[in-house]
This record gives sequence, C-alpha cells and structure tokens, in this order.
Amino acid sequence: MIMSIAVRSRLVTVLLTIMFMLAGCAEITPEDVLEFKGYKIKAENGEPTARYNLGVRTQVLQKEIAAKQAEVVKKAGK
Repeated sequence: MIMSIAVRSRLVTVLLTIMFMLAGCAEITPEDVLEFKGYKIKAENGEPTARYNLGVRTQVLQKEIAAKQAEVVKKAGK
C-alpha cells in the first residue's frame, strides 16, 4: 500500500506529537523543536535530505526517551 505524501505527513506529525508528549522526561530544547520543524517543512516539500534528517532525528529522540524511561523505572524500583 502506497501512502500519499499528505497522509504520510499527517501520520508523522501525529506520531512525533505523541513522542514529544511522552518525552516529558527527555531533555528537548527549543533548538531541537526548531530543527525538527525545519526538517519537517522541507520533508513535506519532498526534499530527500530533510526526510533523512527527520528520520534520524526521530530515531535519536526515541532512543533518548527509551533511555530516560528506563532510568525512571530503575529509580522507581529502588
């Protein structure tokens, strides 16, 4: 199944919004948000480099969030 760019863009927006909401324990700076928004706009316009950077940034955030959540769980267990 091939998704249109509009559907993919909305899906990415929803998923990243959820990630940012779950990232309460991660350290997301205003610069991170501006960087993400810039990549998102360029990616929506079809720029391959921006799509790649957006994907990489998303993976980095996911790893940071997972690490912070694991740390919180570990501290809660003590």
